[in-house]
Amino acid sequence: MRDDMQERLDQGRQNYADGIQVLMKDTSRELGLLRDRIVTLEVTMRFKAGLWGAVAAMIPTAVAIMLELIHK
Repeated sequence: MRDDMQERLDQGRQNYADGIQVLMKDTSRELGLLRDRIVTLEVTMRFKAGLWGAVAAMIPTAVAIMLELIHK
């Protein structure tokens, strides 16, 4: 009877340890996916900021050209 209880306890500990290992792997994978999504978002935002910066830099030139055309 005591050996049976000890065996159950050992099996429970092993199942717990296996569950923790699976949870750690899943968490690590999810964190990796989250990191990839954050990097993608950062790259996208930098591209958009650069694009809008280029558009904003062109506005004074476009206004100057339009004013030049209007006054001719």
